[in-house]
Amino acid sequence: MPEKADGPDPKVAALADAMQPYHIATLRAQRDAAVMLGESQAAIQKAQLEEAQGHWLAKEAQKLEMQNLITRAHEEMAFARSHLHNAENWQKRGNMLAAESERVTGELGKYQTQESEMGVYVSAQGPHWQR
Repeated sequence: MPEKADGPDPKVAALADAMQPYHIATLRAQRDAAVMLGESQAAIQKAQLEEAQGHWLAKEAQKLEMQNLITRAHEEMAFARSHLHNAENWQKRGNMLAAESERVTGELGKYQTQESEMGVYVSAQGPHWQR
């Protein structure tokens, strides 16, 4: 920050103070978007794992059925369906988080524009903005 003989330039300090909320909002939005994207990727990986487990259990149920172990086969198939249902839910959550991350990322431009507009506004103001 430019300094005068008696301290920081009051106009520059006023400009920094006026722009700070917009800058903080931008940083928060960037952080939130990154966190949501990470959570989205984790949820999609969990969905893939659940789906793989569901398919494996379904194949095991078919093997049990071929061995005429019908009751055990039905139990395994129920577990398989449960895993596939969980996979679907994790996939939906991952997609929802990815969409929200994209929405927040799209708003970053708005925050940056508002920050710039505030900078122009404060710079154009007269001495009443000075401390």
